[in-house]
Amino acid sequence: MLKRTSTIYICSLYLFAAAGGLFGGTGCAQLEDAKPETQLAYLQRDRKELDVNCILFAIVHLGTAHYAPASKTLVKYLDYIVPEDPNPVSRLFSGHVTYFPWSLYPASTALFTIGEATVPDIIALIADAEASDLIR
Repeated sequence: MLKRTSTIYICSLYLFAAAGGLFGGTGCAQLEDAKPETQLAYLQRDRKELDVNCILFAIVHLGTAHYAPASKTLVKYLDYIVPEDPNPVSRLFSGHVTYFPWSLYPASTALFTIGEATVPDIIALIADAEASDLIR
């Protein structure tokens, strides 16, 4: 009986952590109902003054919207890594549930999702000698 209860408890914990990792933690009330133009304008502001959840929210949603005008800005975010979740429970499961190796850098995923329209900006970035090795 104790073994079965423990198994149910562990499965429930996993499911709640998975739901929290998939649906929570990356929200941004400021940009939630914003159009892609507004999300792009947000990313074009000084990065040091931006909220990490809103940066991630904007990058993901610009990619999902296939918003090609964002490509010049998104290439500047290729070095932006998804911040580590401070919640120990969701951090425990997030690597198995939400993050794939290529999604640690969400701008690369967004550019890929937008498609061919991003190629000229990516080529310009690769040709830029002042761009960091990480970005290139």
